Amino acid sequence: MNFHIFYQLLAGVSDGERAALHLPPPSAASGATGVGFAILGGGGSVPRDSVPQASVLSASSADGSAAASGAPSTSMHDAAAFERTREAMRVMEVAEMQQAAVLRSLASLLHLGDVEFEALGGDSDASTIGGASGEALKLAAMLLKLPAEFLAEAFCTRTIGGSGGVELQRLQQPASSARAARDALCRALYAFL
Repeated sequence: MNFHIFYQLLAGVSDGERAALHLPPPSAASGATGVGFAILGGGGSVPRDSVPQASVLSASSADGSAAASGAPSTSMHDAAAFERTREAMRVMEVAEMQQAAVLRSLASLLHLGDVEFEALGGDSDASTIGGASGEALKLAAMLLKLPAEFLAEAFCTRTIGGSGGVELQRLQQPASSARAARDALCRALYAFL
């Protein structure tokens, strides 16, 4: 997965879009634009410069080290790249509604990556949404225009059927399987974009 678009999104959306997508502002002091998103490196403040750069927008020297001071910040490069992406969508006549749907989908992936799972009670074969990540699930569901309960059930349970698909049974699944289901949804949604 190429994560550049996520950094570009975080650096380039307007204030109104940022609020609608529930994205934090980029940190001017550290150049971090992925603050708190697990999908961008395990959570916490993830400086953009810590991600390998293959882009010509990178302010790196031939040996991969950061460019001399005075060069534009990586966040500025990401914002400019995001504007070029938006312009390309306009040139390709991607409707504003479709562009908004793409941005919602990308933001939902950032929030979905923050959804964690834990064992339900003492049962290691059943899982639930982990404590503080309920808000991330709600935000992702809102952006995907789905009920949060639907996503939680899709992650934490599996359905099996009898012959002919007539008899359906819903079974709890462990946290590891719930994480795998979440990750599969993220990969599929990203691939669809």
